[in-house]
Parts: sequence; structure tokens; C-alpha cells
Amino acid sequence: MIATGGLSHFPGLSLARVGTSDVAFDRGLLGLIETGDHESLCALTMKDLDESGSHEFLNWMVLVGAVSPARARVRFFGEMGRIDLAAIEWALP
Repeated sequence: MIATGGLSHFPGLSLARVGTSDVAFDRGLLGLIETGDHESLCALTMKDLDESGSHEFLNWMVLVGAVSPARARVRFFGEMGRIDLAAIEWALP
């Protein structure tokens, strides 16, 4: 199973941060997906996601729930400046 999509952009949905992303937060999310630490992902709050600009990560969480407890392999991570992108692969039995 493969997923692609955007990660953080417009952190805090504030005009002062339009055109930026939160690379450290995104790398942390991908690390949790790779290690299969779904409990930590589920512990994220809407405030965490909003402040980092990762509000769309909720879409990724649907897929994480579908493939749990599988670990992922990050195939691509792109720091695009105003948005970060990723492509992730899960090997399912």
C-alpha cells in the first residue's frame, strides 16, 4: 500500500507564517510512522497539528488506522519550502 501527500504548510494558519512549513515536526511524524508508534500519533492533539500546519495529517491517520500495526518505509520526503511532501509504503501481509 502506498500513500502520498502534503504535510505541514501555513503553520498556525497565520499570515505571518504563510509560505513556511515545519520540517522538524514533519520528520517526527514520519519517524513515528516508520517505527509503527501509532499510540504517539494518536496522542497528537488538534492544537499540535494546527500549530505545526499539519492539520491535513488527519487524512494520513485514516490510512495509518487501516494498516496498523504495520510499519512504513518512507520512500520520499521533500522539503519544498512552503509545504513538505512525502511518499510512504507499507508492506502488508
